[in-house]
Amino acid sequence: MLRIELVHDGKVLHTHPLDVRPVHVGRATTNDLVLAEPRVSSRHLVIWVEGGAVYVEDLGSRNGTTTGGEPLTGRAELAVGRPVVLGEVVTLRVVGELDEDLPLAVVVRGLDSGVEVPVLADQLRFGSAPTCDVRLPEASPVALVLLHVDGEWVLGEDGETRPVALGQAFTVGGQRFALWAASGGATRTEGLEQARFPYALAVSLNGPTGARAVLQQRRSGEVHTVTSEVRATLLFVLARKLSDDLAAGLPADERGWMHDDDVAAGIWGRERFAQEANNYHVLVHRVRRELEAAGFDPWFLEKKRKHLRLRLDEVTVE
Repeated sequence: MLRIELVHDGKVLHTHPLDVRPVHVGRATTNDLVLAEPRVSSRHLVIWVEGGAVYVEDLGSRNGTTTGGEPLTGRAELAVGRPVVLGEVVTLRVVGELDEDLPLAVVVRGLDSGVEVPVLADQLRFGSAPTCDVRLPEASPVALVLLHVDGEWVLGEDGETRPVALGQAFTVGGQRFALWAASGGATRTEGLEQARFPYALAVSLNGPTGARAVLQQRRSGEVHTVTSEVRATLLFVLARKLSDDLAAGLPADERGWMHDDDVAAGIWGRERFAQEANNYHVLVHRVRRELEAAGFDPWFLEKKRKHLRLRLDEVTVE
């Protein structure tokens, strides 16, 4: 197992694990390893593992970086144990043993920076928010989401998705990226961590004013009520299917899926659903936008190949 050590006068002051996730080092609090030293830049360097080797890259720091006494320009392979000095004042070193069986399968590669970010979950977020997996200072808080849906990769933006193939370039926050098979590894994706949506949804068609859907963030307790009858009915139809599948004991990846035609029929009835096809897609988009504006992750309303479902921790259908 590899780790990064912060060293001063031969003593180890701090350690940080190093696996397939790149470790950003700098003075800003958004870094993985924060160094409160004036000669260290806000975003000084990044260290990562790729293809059975360790790499380091200076990110344009003001006072520079040296490895083994030599100035570092761009990215370079870093020998285990070799000192890395930031701004002539802070010394780091990588120690431990490389694990050749690290579960790196697919990565997002920065075509401009060369830095690679492993895809370890079925969702990867790009943006400036601290919770984003790929942090971009010039992007909106969450600019884009990479989703693994039904064996394929899609990019999600503003509630809409588009497919993306390995090697296909896309741009976020003025920077270019692409999906790549990780060097030295197979493109396995069955082990991806499943994103969790810690939400509770209570829905009813017979509230005091008609259809009503109440969504709660279980961690913060924040609540949002969907009062539009047609939007609440959409959530009711999907929640009823998810509730039935939970009662039937279906696996997580099979729960809640409904064909678009069945969802539309549940909202408008079998006689009208074909006429409402365009309205249906607009409706899904507007529900996502409403929930995103209320502070919820819109991708808990998951879509794939003419199917739709909810991903929630708890659902109550009245």
